[in-house]
Formats: sequence, structure tokens, C-alpha cells
Amino acid sequence: MLLRAIMAICLLGTSLNIYASTQFRVIVDASGSMVISDPDRLTSESLRLIADLAPEEESSLGVWLFGEEPRVLLPETPITEELKVSLKNNLGGYITEDLQTDLESVLRLMLDTPAANGVATDSEQHWILVTDGMVDISLDPSVNELSRQKILTPILDELIEKGIQLHTVSMTGYTDSELLKTLSVKTNASYTEVAVPEDLLSTFNRIFTSANKADELPFEGNTFFIDDSIEEFTLLVFHKLGKKPKVIAPKGDVLSLKDDQKVTVANGLRYTLVTVEEPMLGTWQVEDVDLEKSSIRIVTNLKVEASNIASVLFVNEPLFSSIGLYENGELIQDPILLEVLKAEQSLIRHRGEILEVLDNKELSQSSYQFKNKFESLILEGDYELRSFLDGQSFARKLSQYFTVTPAVSLSVKEEDYGLMSFSVKPSNLRLDLFRSQAFLEVDYMDATRVEEELPLIGAGFWQKLVPSKKVNFTAKVRLKGVTQTGVRFDYTTNPLKFNYNKPESSNLLTDVAPGTAVTDFLAESREGFSGLEAQTNESLEEKLKIEIDATELMKDVQASIDEAAESAEAFMSGEQGEAQDDENDISFSGSEILVYALINLAVFLAIGGGIWWMRKRKKSNQTNTEESV
Repeated sequence: MLLRAIMAICLLGTSLNIYASTQFRVIVDASGSMVISDPDRLTSESLRLIADLAPEEESSLGVWLFGEEPRVLLPETPITEELKVSLKNNLGGYITEDLQTDLESVLRLMLDTPAANGVATDSEQHWILVTDGMVDISLDPSVNELSRQKILTPILDELIEKGIQLHTVSMTGYTDSELLKTLSVKTNASYTEVAVPEDLLSTFNRIFTSANKADELPFEGNTFFIDDSIEEFTLLVFHKLGKKPKVIAPKGDVLSLKDDQKVTVANGLRYTLVTVEEPMLGTWQVEDVDLEKSSIRIVTNLKVEASNIASVLFVNEPLFSSIGLYENGELIQDPILLEVLKAEQSLIRHRGEILEVLDNKELSQSSYQFKNKFESLILEGDYELRSFLDGQSFARKLSQYFTVTPAVSLSVKEEDYGLMSFSVKPSNLRLDLFRSQAFLEVDYMDATRVEEELPLIGAGFWQKLVPSKKVNFTAKVRLKGVTQTGVRFDYTTNPLKFNYNKPESSNLLTDVAPGTAVTDFLAESREGFSGLEAQTNESLEEKLKIEIDATELMKDVQASIDEAAESAEAFMSGEQGEAQDDENDISFSGSEILVYALINLAVFLAIGGGIWWMRKRKKSNQTNTEESV
């Protein structure tokens, strides 16, 4: 049902001859943890806020989900009244139960998806990423890191090349803040950490305002004044869930907050948007709203204009601002009007729900304009510069949002061949690398110090390879920076401490207590050679047994030889002494004695040959065993 409704709206939108000048694409984390991070679906309400704020047919909107795989929730289409109704009725029904967060795939899908019909080719492209996790596509950390690096290299390069501003919103403190900051800063967009889900609404409002600058009216307490130059005003008020705000006209009438001939109302659960055409002159009043987050946009020919501020400024970079009052596009130079005109500026740092006012001053006039200079912004974060003009019979307000970030970052890495690399990379391409200089300062633990200018290499950053001293050190970089517009500033990175891990070494002969590595080696050696040791012991036992058997055998052979010799000697001597014996005694002939001697000799030779063969075989086996060891 949801898909049919959305497709019908998309087909209707593409059939119109529309040329939207601003593209909004929203990327929503659909992992199961978002049920906890955003239980009330404030993300859905923030999407509706974007659609309600955008003038019809002047902006486009598309919504993508990412988790285990990317998918399109709302195909991009120019914003129309039908689309707003569809978003209000259907957008909150998407499911967040995925087990993974594949950010790489959804960014690749969106980069490969062309802009919708009706979107101008030169439109501003603002993408908004809302997530509460990290790159998580596998149980293997190396796979996740590979995906992360693909996001930071080819995908980020393509985002920059296409001029896409990727605003990132972190829902928890467990997100990969370094990744999100890098994506935003390098694409001239904002990075925001929301303290509570309710902050999503004001965050989306701020992103919309940065993309669609408009004149505003300031609140004076809970009132605002409508002068005769105002053709229309749009009041955006934030309020508690279920609490209806009150809008009171100058004569005390309370608006019904329903559409009529001159009033258009868009109701969210926590916001109300009221547009009034040809409003009544005088002082209007609002009640039951959060005034700090609320705003009043106007359509008028009498407006305040200010010098442009880059989306990203660097820490310690000075900020210049000038504002003037314009009527029908012309700078007002009437001295009488300028004499009563007062200008004021406030510099505010956004820290979640906390708005920290860093500076507030009244400006002096010069050449029909009011000028101001902030010497340096020393704290990184999200900022807002509010400009106010008060002409007694009218008042104007202008809000400009920007991010302050360090211009460069220092990294140190041990390389091969005993080298150490020092790399200094820019955070944003506003830094003019060819006119800027980076100086490395290294303090080693051996009390030596190195200071030298780093060379700029072809990869677009500074790098130096030096021989490693194999000791701990502290390093930092001094930057003499120049922006692309010629603004000069100095910046020094925070000290980076590097601890050199010296390899462990032990002397087995002298160490009283060998290190863990040594004892582990000994244990592994004993375990690894235990089988060989057993085989060696068996061989020794077998060898000893063979030698014992051979010794006994030699003793037996020697006894047999001695016995045979004694018998032969006795026989030869007895042959002469017993010649006269009785003829009945047994006698041997000479041939019989010779045969008997030959038989005994053959036996002796066989036994000796056997012993020689056994010793030769034993020696051969011993040689093979030694070679295998």
C-alpha cells in the first residue's frame, strides 16, 4: 500500500514540467538499534518537516534506507502537495530490524542513481545521513575496515567531485564520529551529535535553512512585529507532544490553525507550521512553544543581506562579516534611515540543546553597511552567526550556519627499513596547499629536537620520511595557512605522543629471570621436541641392547673357538699315545678329523659374518636418525 502510494506520487511529479533548484536526499539507518535510539520515529517526523518547509516544486526529496542491504523508501521526486500528504500518512511505517549497517552500499547506490526528472542539473545537493552505529557488514574487523576505507577514498572523492554536501547526524555516542566528521567537513556540510531524539527536528530545520536562506523576523519575548513591507510570513514553532500552540493576531483573535483562504497549516506531532498571506499589520503573539528553536520566515522586498560565510572555517581563521539593508535588491543609502538603523550580531556555538553565546556586539556603520570581524574561532564545532537590524518601524533577522574544524591533522607511522613517516593532511580543500607551509617539530626523549619544513607531495598533503631514532617522542605541526580567498592564519596541532615499542631480547645464559618470550620459547621447544626426545631414548635403548647381545654372542663364539682348539690339540697328542690301545676303542681317521675341523670353521665364519652385518646395520640406522634430527 505504501509503495503504491509513493509510486503514484512519483509518477505524478515526473509528469510535471518542474525544475527544482535544491535536492534533498535522506539516508536513514534501518538497523535494529535505531528502535532504541529513535523510539518515537523522530526521523520520520523530521522528513515531513523538510517537505513542509520546502516551497512546492522548488525542491526534491528522496529517502533511502540502509542496513543489511540498501533500499529505496521514497524515490526522489519534486515536492508537491500530494507528496506531503503521502509522507504524513505513510512514511512512519518502515521497519528497523536489520543486523548490519552497510553504509558503503547505500552511498554507492545513491551515487549511481541520477536525479529525478524535474530537478535542475545545477541544483544544490544536500544529503542527510542519520545513523547510530558504525560500518558493520561482517564479524571480521578487517572486512569492516576495508569497507570503511572505500567510503573514505573513492566514494568520498566522488561526493566531492559532484558537489554533494553530505550532512551527518549521530544519534548516539557509539557511532564512528571520525568517519562522519570527515565525510561532512570534506563535503562542506555539517556534523551534528544529537543529545536526544527531539533534537532531530531542530537539526533538520538548521540544515534546511543553510540550504534555503530566507529573511526572518526576530522574536521580542513571545511576540513579533509585522510591518507593511511583509507580503507573507511562515511561523515554525516547536512544542511538546500533543500540546497545541496558540497564535494570536494583533486584534486578539486566535488563529484556528486550519487551512482557509489566506492561512495554510501543517501539523506535526511536535511542530506546527503556519503560513499567512497578506498578514495583518501589528504585533503578533505565540504561546506554548519553544521560542529558542522557533523561527519566522518572511517574504518581503525590504531585507537584510550579509556577506557569504563558507560552510567550513578553520580553527584560528578570522571571520569577516558585513551586513546591509536592501530594498528591491538595492543597497539603501538614505542617510536619514541609516541614522536610526541599528545593527547587532551574535556568535553562537551549538552544543546539542545548549546554545553558547560567544560574542554579542552592536556594529558600527561604514560605507552604508555594518561590518564586523572576529579575530579567530578557537573551538571546533557547529556555529551560528545571527544578524539583527532594527529600523524602529521594522526589524529583520538573518541566520548563517557554519562549521569550525582544524585545518590539518598530523599522523605518524613506522615504515619499513627503519623509517618513520610524518604526514600532514588538510581537512578541507579551502586550504590553499601551494601557499600554505607546514613545519614539523619533534622532541625526542633523548633531549634532541628537530624542526624543519615539510615538503608538499603530489598526493595533496605534506609528508617527510626520516630515520627512526627508536625512542619515544612528541610531535606537532605549525601551519602558516592561507585559504583559497587569501585569508591568512596560524594553527598548531595538538601534541602527538609516540611510544616506540622496543623488541624484547634475552640472554639465556645470563638472565636470572628470562622474559615471557624466552619462557614461552622454551616451553614450545620442549613440547615440540618431546616426540623426538622419546625417539632418541628408544634408539639409545635399542643400541645398548644390541651391543649387549653382541658382547654375549662374542663371548660364546670365543668359548667355542677355545674349546675346539683344546679338542684339536688333545686329539693330536692322544693319537700318538694311544696307538697301542685296545682295538675295540673308537678311533678317527685323518680325513674325518679334517671334515670336523672344516665344519667348525664354517660355523665360526657364519657367526662372525652375522655379527659384522648387525653392526653395519646399527651404524646405518644411527646415521639416518642423526640426519632426521
